[in-house]
Amino acid sequence: MKNSILNLLGLLIIIFAGYGCGNKDSNDRVAEDDDAVKYFPVESFFQQQVKTADSLAIDIYKLTDSNGLKDSIPLSRAQLKELSEVFTEIGLTDSANKVKYTESSFLDLATNSYTFIYKAKEPSWPIKDITILVDTLSTQVKRVFINKIISNADSTISEKLGWKNNTTFFINRTVSVPGKAERTELITVAWQIPQ
Repeated sequence: MKNSILNLLGLLIIIFAGYGCGNKDSNDRVAEDDDAVKYFPVESFFQQQVKTADSLAIDIYKLTDSNGLKDSIPLSRAQLKELSEVFTEIGLTDSANKVKYTESSFLDLATNSYTFIYKAKEPSWPIKDITILVDTLSTQVKRVFINKIISNADSTISEKLGWKNNTTFFINRTVSVPGKAERTELITVAWQIPQ
């Protein structure tokens, strides 16, 4: 247990080393800590994953299940980038968005993961929460899960998003319109990186 705690502290130091290396006085640091959470660089993870899949993947496939109708098609590199934008453009680390989230983290011995959770403070913010699982030994991201709800005047779109390192991502979308049947669509994008 002591080693696990030391590993977690070491990981947190590595992750946040790039965020606070300036020569600021203690008053500046207190103000900065009050205004913003130090975020895990999740957008960089998604961008690197897309770049790796784009350059190394043997085949890329899109699997869809739309209200029970299933289909599978090969996916081009351009289509991969387009579909992944729902992840790469979440804006969690944008300075304007930092104050909208609270962060918590813990060591999950069951999954051998450090888990980082970001929850929206404001109910109106579309991204409700983000969960990031980081391997305790390799410090590589294993999985990311995002819950998102967009409410318009005439509809509500709920998205559950997930990304598994170097293999797949999914977009599970439900569209609710008053007076109409709910529509669901599950899109899974899968690729294989040679070992």
